[in-house]
Amino acid sequence: MGKIILAKINKIAILIFSSAKPGGVERRFFRLFRYLKLHKNDVHLIVSEETYKYFNDNDKSNITVFKKEKGLFKNTLNILKIIKIQNIKMIHCAFNPSLLSVMLGFFSPLYRYKVSISSVAWTKNRKNNFTLIEYLSFQLTFLLVDKIDFLSPMIYEKQKNIFSFKKDKSLISPCSFTDYNLFVPFVNDAKDIDIVFVSRLTEGKGIEFMMDALEEIVNRKLNVIICGDGPYREYILQHNANIIHNIKVEYVKSSLYYLQKSKIFLSLQEGNNYPSQSLIEAMACECAVIASNVGETELLVKNEVTGFLVSLNSREISKKIIYLLNNENKLNEIGKNAKEFVKSNHTLEIFAKYFREEIFDDK
Repeated sequence: MGKIILAKINKIAILIFSSAKPGGVERRFFRLFRYLKLHKNDVHLIVSEETYKYFNDNDKSNITVFKKEKGLFKNTLNILKIIKIQNIKMIHCAFNPSLLSVMLGFFSPLYRYKVSISSVAWTKNRKNNFTLIEYLSFQLTFLLVDKIDFLSPMIYEKQKNIFSFKKDKSLISPCSFTDYNLFVPFVNDAKDIDIVFVSRLTEGKGIEFMMDALEEIVNRKLNVIICGDGPYREYILQHNANIIHNIKVEYVKSSLYYLQKSKIFLSLQEGNNYPSQSLIEAMACECAVIASNVGETELLVKNEVTGFLVSLNSREISKKIIYLLNNENKLNEIGKNAKEFVKSNHTLEIFAKYFREEIFDDK
């Protein structure tokens, strides 16, 4: 087993288990942990070493960092050991149902703790989207855990038609959030990046539509930053040969600097842009958003008010880019509206109250 770094005894735990660089879900739950710990010191974080190193965090109190093992049983035993030593009574799995969550649910009566889980898989909205292992992992997890936190109404509606679970254990997150003390706009004259795109560079993120739209813009040279990493990185670099713009592709631990320096944020996911962490962060930085009109995106992007909704069509995307860059007043108006909207409706305070009262039953 990997070395376990032990911390103080606590009652409630959030488990972040990933071998990848943290995305929006991991960042959101890390911020939730910090907020809950600040307001009531009974919250513990259990996090894989591979993920924790990207958080730039120096305060390790109430945190147990463990090395992710190759085998399911080794990882399960590692986490069960932490649960027992730390006297955890409720653990929330901040990741989609998996074989690990099945194991944690199975052992919960023996170790006398409760389990909750977040379902954030908006791309898996049909039974045939799941492999057999994935389907069994979701179904067994939903049967074994005490609470299910669905990321959005759409995910709940889709998955209730695929899986069997009790309605009284099902909850829907009221919002998402970011750190509005950190994600603040620069003054307009400091925005020298025309377009920013922040995402894992994988299928379904609209990367092909973005690159085609950029290729269609030939009457001005744009500064474009693409923050992310993944299999589509090579596609972008190869496609870049046909484009006149200055395009930089870089993985960053935090996209804050580039969001603050950018005029337009592209969010072109093919299934749903809600509640994208990077989208909320961009809106907080007063970026003018151009987003694909899919799923529940309208919950964040109100067309021509807090952003522009477009079809996944490169010509339409390129036209909206040019329109905004040629209309500075509209660009600024959309950005300011976006900031005010997310700061009023998508806050850590709202999310934390929901989590403590509804998930952790601490009312």
